[in-house]
Amino acid sequence: MNGILKTKRRSALFRLLKGLNLRENRKRLWICALCALAGIPSVGESSPFGFSLFCASTGYEWTSFFSCLFSAAVTGRLNEGAFFTALLILVFKLLFLRNKKGSVALKCASAVIGALPIAVFGMVDASNLYNKALAVVAYAVVPLFTFLLCGFFEKSRRIGSTHFEAALLAAAFIAVKFFVPFKIYGVSLAFILAFAVSLCGAKRGGMPSGGVFGFCAGLALGAEYVACLGVGGLCAGLFMRADEKLAGSLAFVSASIAGLYFFALPDSLFCIANLLAGLLLYSAVSHRIPEQVDAKPVITAKRNVADEALAEAFLSLSDDFSKLSRVASDDKAEKLSDSVKACFEANCKNCHRCSFDRNDLVLHAEALVRKNGFVSLETLPAYFIDCKRAEKIMAALNRIPVGTGAEVSESIKRSAEDYFTLSKLIRSYQKRENDDRKVDSALSQKAHSLLWGAGLKTDKVKVRGKRFIEVEAHGVEVSKIHLSPEEISGLLSTLVERRLSNPEFILCDGYATMRLQTMPKLRIECARTVSGKSGEKVCGDSAVFFQSEDKRFFALISDGMGSGTDAALSSRLASVFLEKLLSAGGDKRQALIMLNRLLVAQKTEVFTTVDLLEVDLINGSASLLKAGAAPSFVVRGGSCIKVSSATPPAGIIGEVYAEQTSLSLKVGDTVVLFSDGLCDENGDSAGVERFLSERDVENESCAITASKLLNKAKGFSNHADDMTVCVIRILAA
Repeated sequence: MNGILKTKRRSALFRLLKGLNLRENRKRLWICALCALAGIPSVGESSPFGFSLFCASTGYEWTSFFSCLFSAAVTGRLNEGAFFTALLILVFKLLFLRNKKGSVALKCASAVIGALPIAVFGMVDASNLYNKALAVVAYAVVPLFTFLLCGFFEKSRRIGSTHFEAALLAAAFIAVKFFVPFKIYGVSLAFILAFAVSLCGAKRGGMPSGGVFGFCAGLALGAEYVACLGVGGLCAGLFMRADEKLAGSLAFVSASIAGLYFFALPDSLFCIANLLAGLLLYSAVSHRIPEQVDAKPVITAKRNVADEALAEAFLSLSDDFSKLSRVASDDKAEKLSDSVKACFEANCKNCHRCSFDRNDLVLHAEALVRKNGFVSLETLPAYFIDCKRAEKIMAALNRIPVGTGAEVSESIKRSAEDYFTLSKLIRSYQKRENDDRKVDSALSQKAHSLLWGAGLKTDKVKVRGKRFIEVEAHGVEVSKIHLSPEEISGLLSTLVERRLSNPEFILCDGYATMRLQTMPKLRIECARTVSGKSGEKVCGDSAVFFQSEDKRFFALISDGMGSGTDAALSSRLASVFLEKLLSAGGDKRQALIMLNRLLVAQKTEVFTTVDLLEVDLINGSASLLKAGAAPSFVVRGGSCIKVSSATPPAGIIGEVYAEQTSLSLKVGDTVVLFSDGLCDENGDSAGVERFLSERDVENESCAITASKLLNKAKGFSNHADDMTVCVIRILAA
């Protein structure tokens, strides 16, 4: 009997599941669940991310509509604004997006129209200017994230895979923000997920992708996490292709070091535990992440559009947060002034014996509260001490909360500056790629005519790039070429005014393509030597040589202020941060601005000088960028050319001041960089200049010059500071 009942129950369950048709509705269920979950993270009093996914999806109007309302009800935000937002979006989509091929523009239009209630009801319900401005920002987030999330649903080849990567970034941001409230014994689920996301991004797209995914995940957690996760993502991307396990381990180590640097000791221990858990989570899912794919040789217009849109998005967010910061700051000042006036009015309204200038007293007290956060009898005017209500007024003034508004304003301002700097960094990288991949039609026609005139027939010739030039000749008849590789290279090198490589031939189904690429004009010989301050176990200076993917050589000396472990930590941070960004093709000024922001954000005094030499190996141009660094010398023909600047180190003030000097270097020139430990007690570098002028530097190796200069400097500087010497010689390639 029991067996018969069980069989009937199974049959009933089977009919129920068959009626639901779960396989066909699996995608609908996923959209339903994701809309509901995305609606939980908030911006102020609204939840814009669920509405963004509602706008971006097509063909699931009713499902996503009720999902958004469900998440709003669960979080207690089911007010008139949330209901009308979802209703307007639903009506617009039913009218204009009934088919599943709706355009991105229409989806963004539905987001703009539907999100109006968020701003309207938010501004009506808000009690102050700060909350009103926050409602406007929440309104702007909806169309922005709608555009990004469209990458999951838009199949048009016009946008391409880069839009999908942008959608992944947006999804990662929302997912991390969703888990922010969840902590178990100090272990943050959001931090664990953020580090795993950074590693996944590194595996998908290498170092740039790992850094950007780490940056976005860090923004979802808070500004202080950006550096930790960004460094981890960059490090993972750098080594991911060589060895995935090694990349994960090094990313964990580098992110842990950054955590020890940026957090207090108890918090840094939790940070390391979270990073380890994130590494374990990545290990569990890494087999499902596609391997890193090489970039295509041609950067097409659709990638440029997506990159530009991403940069515009960050720029727009920066502008919104900057305005919000100013509103929050003004609102805070107005509140503080009203609170101080209320303290005096409450205690002085029934007192008619006072002959004091109350307006002057209110302004004086307001300034003290704003500056110090409290007042005392010693800081108030002397005549006020005789007031019988002085102690009551002072106690009331000291109860005024002064920290929260200013901290919120400063946090928003930092976020705005982070977005703006990242936007400019993306644009600088994009501009370099565009310049190196743009086809020069006139030069392509000349190259085609030149090859035909030399007897080398080809269907089509493309000359691509401005600085790094690449020549591609399609449809070459290899068997009929009578020119030597050197002759072909010589002809085209003269035309494009660049030193080109010998041609390589690519065969595909009998169709041959000949390719020549720009060869470096220069090569570098370099050496460095360091010596710590007397009595210290470690040297506070850092010196590195590295080369970017686009054939730019960099020599960097960072001198941490002071000596010992603290100086070494700040200088290592500067050298690692700049090396990773510049190696990936970032602009050096924007990279220096980001470094300065990291240093300024520290609660302790963390300063470091930056002495950066950049040599373009392709066209021979060079420049020196200095922020608080010692002078440098260019040795040419027995004479020394001094290059110096009077700028503060990075990390002292909010805005970094760095002086850039363009150099006209020639083959045989020697550039000498050194830290201020080689100068005498008055900061004079005359001893170094005299040493370089008296020696035949150009005819000895860089290592010998660096070693002898360091030994000589120990005499005239008394070895009172860390000492570093870098010698770079310019040679013909």
